[in-house]
Amino acid sequence: MRHGSCNAYEFIVQRGFLSRTGNNTSPRDDWANVGLGLNSGTLSDSMVKQQQSEPLIWQYNNPEIFPTVYVLTTNGANPTLVWESESRPEPGNPKKDPMIIHDPRDVELLTGGVQTEVFLPTQSDLESFESTVTAASLPSWISGTKWKNVADSEVLLKGLFESMQREVGQRGKIYQTISSALNRFHQSTTRNLYKLLWLRAASMIVQDHQGKTAIPLFLNNITIDTSSTPATVTLA
Repeated sequence: MRHGSCNAYEFIVQRGFLSRTGNNTSPRDDWANVGLGLNSGTLSDSMVKQQQSEPLIWQYNNPEIFPTVYVLTTNGANPTLVWESESRPEPGNPKKDPMIIHDPRDVELLTGGVQTEVFLPTQSDLESFESTVTAASLPSWISGTKWKNVADSEVLLKGLFESMQREVGQRGKIYQTISSALNRFHQSTTRNLYKLLWLRAASMIVQDHQGKTAIPLFLNNITIDTSSTPATVTLA
């Protein structure tokens, strides 16, 4: 099972779109499919419209693994909107921007922003930020979940990271830490998958939310350098 999330008002979801929740994992009903069969039905199943700019998390079945993150920046280095997923928005059109800036009447929906794809943080950046995550207090959402008795955030981070690897169907070794995952040789798409899953786990702890998304972390702990293409990100 794959996951994606976005906090824009309108955005593309992949073929195989199944369900959606909010950032606290509760079902969301303030959304609608506003377009089916984009590009003659060959590339994407759906465009989603929601009534609030909050992370909407969806599940989908798609064999492609190509972790992708797009951000919209309106004030320099800080993102305001994020689209992140384990697959590209439209595999047949890799340059397709997933967040909708203009509606069909050409009315601008995202004013004054620059939408760009970003590189995920470097291994050293992730390893440095890991100390911030493991030093954080346990998040409030673990009460009443299977994680309620974990000793500390270091144990929780390892557990969440392992659980996400299993959920996406990773075969072979399951890694406990981002260092152990990235110190092994992997194709770039696999390395980026580990990075994205780890960022989601870190966000769930540092930003205290139950939904499987890295958006709160991108909004609060990441700066964007748009001088390169794709843009680069730095954790802080």
